[in-house]
Amino acid sequence: MKIFRLSIGILLLPIFITCQEVDLYKYPALQKAKETSLFRADVDWDEISKEYIRIAESSESETAKYEYLLLALGDDHGMFRNSTTFQPIAYYKGPSKDKRSFNRKFHNEVINDITARFSYQHLLEDIGYLKVVGIGPQNPMEVDAATIQNAIAELKSNGVDQWILDLRYNGGGNMNPMLSGLSALLGNGNIGGSIDKTGAIFQDFQIRDNKFYDTENLVIDIQNPIQGEINDKVAVLISKYTASSGELTAVAFKGRDNTRFFGQRTDGKTTVTGWERINDETMMLISLAYYQDRKGNVYERGVEPDVEIDFDGFGAFEDDVMIQKSTEWLKKKD
Repeated sequence: MKIFRLSIGILLLPIFITCQEVDLYKYPALQKAKETSLFRADVDWDEISKEYIRIAESSESETAKYEYLLLALGDDHGMFRNSTTFQPIAYYKGPSKDKRSFNRKFHNEVINDITARFSYQHLLEDIGYLKVVGIGPQNPMEVDAATIQNAIAELKSNGVDQWILDLRYNGGGNMNPMLSGLSALLGNGNIGGSIDKTGAIFQDFQIRDNKFYDTENLVIDIQNPIQGEINDKVAVLISKYTASSGELTAVAFKGRDNTRFFGQRTDGKTTVTGWERINDETMMLISLAYYQDRKGNVYERGVEPDVEIDFDGFGAFEDDVMIQKSTEWLKKKD
């Protein structure tokens, strides 16, 4: 998940002084990480500062110092991006914290497919299927939110009163259109947020009149075509490829009545990442807080399903075991 906070760091010419005397404000990424990183209390900043400055003042590539910083923090959700194109500049290259098998071909071709878009279907007589994929920061979030809202309204008007929310292909991106688009299904009131390492509230998420508020701020002010909240049964599908804001969307449904999760434990990138400008070309996205659901449960390493089912990413829709199992639960009379 990305939150958008801008601060401008000023890069000065390097001067050669000892680590004890160094002014971290001359190294804005290092300075901001020391101030805000979720893991800042767990590392040796003297050692990190020495090595970061050595790399910064050496002839190594510009990305090397950023890669080192993420590795030193152990921040596998962190990343540096170009502030104009949003393309990755540096990312975590340490050992994976998830030891499960991972289909790299599927991830590259399907999860990271930037052309993928939200889709929906009317299954059977009363089941609606919503496939919410990752939404990039370059997409117009008002359009994406409205597309999801309109699909739910259309399905509801056609008799749907049970739902399958498929987040298995959601590798992250902008949380705002996801939560805004699904607001009627999430229900009015508290839907979670995030907390920092001390347990203090970092963000508070609310749905009010089917609109999503992030810490008292209305995120997308568009007219929701759905009047009133939807209390229908919802089956949420998750996989090990569900990551970042895809995981946050899953967390927002945790604790909701009439809701059950099917699939695999998610990827484990359940941290809020900032969006800090550190120079004219570079944005720093590092972990700042952990996701929290509406019941106060904190998610440090992924979201667990209620019903565990394998998922390999391939296969025909009609043979999808997770769809079949979730449909059985939806049709079951409680």
